[in-house]
Amino acid sequence: MDKFRMLFQHFQSSSESVMNGICLLLAAVTIKLYSSFDFNCPCLARYNALYGLGLLLAPPLALFLCGLLANRQSVVMVEEWRRPSGHRRKDPGIIRYMCFSVLQRALAAPLVWILLALLDGKCFVCAFSSSVDPEKFLDFANMTPSQVQLFLAKVPCKEDELVRDSSARKAVSRYLRCLSQVIGVVLPTLAPLQMSCIGSGVGWGGKDVQMSPEAPPFSGDTTKKQVVHGEIQSMTGQCGAFDTDPPQALIF
Repeated sequence: MDKFRMLFQHFQSSSESVMNGICLLLAAVTIKLYSSFDFNCPCLARYNALYGLGLLLAPPLALFLCGLLANRQSVVMVEEWRRPSGHRRKDPGIIRYMCFSVLQRALAAPLVWILLALLDGKCFVCAFSSSVDPEKFLDFANMTPSQVQLFLAKVPCKEDELVRDSSARKAVSRYLRCLSQVIGVVLPTLAPLQMSCIGSGVGWGGKDVQMSPEAPPFSGDTTKKQVVHGEIQSMTGQCGAFDTDPPQALIF
C-alpha cells in the first residue's frame, strides 16, 4: 500500500510522468483495438484500396488527435504562440521544442497501429493486391487482362471459389505480405534517428542550443527543462522584465 501511495504521489508531482503514462495507455489501447478488430476485405477492385488504406491510416489519425488533446503541453504551446510579445520576444526555438515534445508523445499510439498493421500484412495485401504487376508471375500468362484484374481483386479472400487453392493467389499474397513486413521492420529503425536529431537540439531557432557548463548531457526531460529555463533567463537579461511569470507561462 505504501509503494502504491508513493507511486501515485510521484505521478501527481510529475507532469512528464503523467504524459508518458497516457502515451503508454494509448499504445496499450491501440494493441487491444487492433487485436479485437475483425478484418474483412471487400475483394472488389474499386474498393480494396480504399478499405485497406482507410484501416491503415484512419485509426492512426484518430489516435494522433487523441494524443494531442490529452497532452497539456499542446495548450501551453498554443498560449505561448498567441500571447502578445510585450517586453519578452517570442523565441521560435522554445515553440519548436514544445511542438517536438508534443508530437513525440502524440505519435506513439499511431505508430503502434501502423506497425501492427504492416507486420500483420492484411491491410497492405487488401490495399495493393490490384496494383501488382501480373508480369512478375507466370501463372497469369494465359489470362485476359479483365480476368487478371478480377483475380487480383480476389487475392485477399482466400476462401473465394475463384482463387481457392490457387498457387498464383498464394504467390501474390506472399509477395505483398513480405513487402509489408519489410516496411514494418524498417520503419522503427528510422525513429531513433529522428529522436536523436530532435534531442541534439540542433536547429532550434537556426542555432544550436547553448547549455550551461554545469548542466548534464542532454539525456532526458529534466535536462530539457533546464535548457528551456536557461533560455528564458538569458532572454530576461536581454529583453527586460517578463510580462508574465516565466514558470507559469512555460511550465511543462
